[in-house]
Amino acid sequence: MQHAKICSLIRLLSSFLFLGAMAGCGAMPPVDKSAPLNRSTGHVFGSFKLQGITGGCALRIGLALKRTGSSDEYVIEFQGGEPVAVFEVRPGRYEIAQVVFKTCEGIESGGRKEFRSVLVAGEFDVPAMTAVYIGNYEARVGAATAPSGLGTTFTQRWRVTSACRDFDGISNRFATDWPKLAELRKIDVTRLGPLCGP
Repeated sequence: MQHAKICSLIRLLSSFLFLGAMAGCGAMPPVDKSAPLNRSTGHVFGSFKLQGITGGCALRIGLALKRTGSSDEYVIEFQGGEPVAVFEVRPGRYEIAQVVFKTCEGIESGGRKEFRSVLVAGEFDVPAMTAVYIGNYEARVGAATAPSGLGTTFTQRWRVTSACRDFDGISNRFATDWPKLAELRKIDVTRLGPLCGP
């Protein structure tokens, strides 16, 4: 009982810290499949799969999508399960700038690492009424244990393990799963890197 109260208090404090840390950051969940079309925004889409430890209180990894000339930032979290994700963003010029590491409560932990996509060469435009494909990415969360002076230390290790291009396949899935977004003009900004295998 006491343990449950402590956990609840930690979650409550974490949510306050998370809201403060993310204010003005633009972090948001993927677009719901039943959401209506917003004509004033742009969209980015792709595949962002998480392999390894998922569920429970597993740590999180995401790509930071930054809007040029502003403080706008959208963190695209890797997910287990869904093969395609769509995110709504303000129209503008963007770049995939960093990998972000978070606790299961959503608080940044382990910092950020610079990340340059092998698929997208630098900055790209996301106009209103478009869906911009930025690639297929896979990340892995692994666990490791090591002896320490206080017993055994358990750590989780995150990394982006692969990136490939499949504009036609992901676009077809997008059209099937988000029929209300059918009017969006799809743009492929992936010009580099390998094609996805079968």
